[in-house]
Amino acid sequence: MADIFAQTTAVNATLPVVPQQDANRPVFHVIKLPSMGARPPGTVLSEWAIQPLSDNVARQACWWTSYIIFARRGLLRLDTGVYDTWNEFATLSPHGSFMNVQPRTDGIIFHLTKGVSVGFLGNAAITDEFTTPRGLPHDSDVYVCLVVAGMHDGRYQVHGQARMTLG
Repeated sequence: MADIFAQTTAVNATLPVVPQQDANRPVFHVIKLPSMGARPPGTVLSEWAIQPLSDNVARQACWWTSYIIFARRGLLRLDTGVYDTWNEFATLSPHGSFMNVQPRTDGIIFHLTKGVSVGFLGNAAITDEFTTPRGLPHDSDVYVCLVVAGMHDGRYQVHGQARMTLG
């Protein structure tokens, strides 16, 4: 029998077109969910769509990493949006790999899924679901983030939505 007290919190965001000049630099597409409050969450689900904005997409590729992030309250301070950097969460690798993002490990727990979209039309649809770890403080901040790099002409748009089910 389903928990009659379970609640779902959803955030939908259509993130702006990114006319990225340097296609080898990652871009952070961030959706901030409301804090969990007094009740522990059950699962967090993120859904993303990446669409190239070019007439010639047959030779394009994009590399992506989807993150579901639980952070100590106030540690990460971004709102929903598109950002060139998110140093509070992750830094770019000094080793020069364009998609090598190094997330911080203190004060946060994250889950990630990686992939690449190539070929005709180059569209990507990404679904990522993560069950909240036990012992997580109930007032943790919750984010979903899609990091994208590598479109040949550097122009794409991302649509995203996230849902959190409270236990």
